[in-house]
Amino acid sequence: MFRRVKIFNGICLLFILFGLSFCRGYISKKPPIHLNPNMDSQPKYKPFGSSSFFKNGMMMRPIVEETMARGMLKSDTAFYNGIKDGSFIVDYPPLVNLSKKSIKRGQYMFNRACSHCHGFSGDGNSIVAKSLPVKPRTFHSNMSYERRVGDFYNIIVNGTGTMAAHACQVKSEIDRWNIVSYIRVLQLSKNKEASKYFLESKKSQEIITSFSGE
Repeated sequence: MFRRVKIFNGICLLFILFGLSFCRGYISKKPPIHLNPNMDSQPKYKPFGSSSFFKNGMMMRPIVEETMARGMLKSDTAFYNGIKDGSFIVDYPPLVNLSKKSIKRGQYMFNRACSHCHGFSGDGNSIVAKSLPVKPRTFHSNMSYERRVGDFYNIIVNGTGTMAAHACQVKSEIDRWNIVSYIRVLQLSKNKEASKYFLESKKSQEIITSFSGE
């Protein structure tokens, strides 16, 4: 049995030496053998590369005139910008399904993306705000009560004054509207009479009021 083991080990050693004989360190102009290409080296066009196929010699194709990428039209300016006919809208657009669930989502997004400056109650007295040269505006003022929901939405997207745009932090349009609705809840939590200044429809105010009362 030991004889067979020695013979087997000897054969394995010969195979190893035979394999190593191919690794002599010589430089070759031939490409290395890729046993499993897996599409790693497939021919493809790259940005700013040259091409002999197209007349202008460029790999990148120009944008077709009068076209727009799928999903990028965003013609509903009320929903995507908070503006209609050149003015901020006073009520939530039809695509926004205002409900207790959506407001709860707005609370989560506000706490994650806004509370570090505006505070969890929206009074602008957060720990971060104390170190800022310009304090965030409180949501608990007549000016904020009278602010249109479209204006709030637009500020989230584009920023205002020293506040930077938060479109990247809150990428979903629905989440932005949810934040706006939760701001109304915060206002009612401090002042039950704040709704007198709200410009939203009675239905929208009833949903917000019912949530603030919980």
